[in-house]
Amino acid sequence: MWTALEQYGFLKAYLDFNSEKLKMAAFFGILFNLIIMLTGMFNYWANEILGISPAVAIMIFIIMFFDLITGVSASVNDGTEITSKKGTRWIFKFGSYATFLYVIDCLIHETAVYSFAWLVYPMTVIKLFVVFTICFMELKSIDENFERMGVSLRIFKFLDPIYNIFKKVIKKNADVDIDEDVKL
Repeated sequence: MWTALEQYGFLKAYLDFNSEKLKMAAFFGILFNLIIMLTGMFNYWANEILGISPAVAIMIFIIMFFDLITGVSASVNDGTEITSKKGTRWIFKFGSYATFLYVIDCLIHETAVYSFAWLVYPMTVIKLFVVFTICFMELKSIDENFERMGVSLRIFKFLDPIYNIFKKVIKKNADVDIDEDVKL
């Protein structure tokens, strides 16, 4: 049979299921398809559920994970007992941030659907304010963890003035009264 279809002779190697090359190719094919599927699911979760770009979602996750690592390191440095409650609290904190962003995004979509277009812009500004506030709070926590470890980073000292400027811009552009005495 292969003599009549000699131009298809290369298919023999693809149909040899005992070949190590074929097993390796199948394994990597499944692995890369899984990675592509998970990446697509993450993009869907960030864009459609949270209403933020995947880059911002990754940035928040990295900042929060770095806060967890520096917090554990600071606790080890202090000699404080490390319990599983601290790690669980991090998961709940990330979940509550994601839930809050999801609720705000749902409100934005609902106001757009039911002809309350004038509310879309202020709600979007609130969502951006929440994202920046989350990042500033986590960065401030990282700074506090570094100080507990005996390392003083001058770059984090700029967070309070930057956050106050950001609040003033929001207050000016969105006509929202934000308490000036609130510190991170």
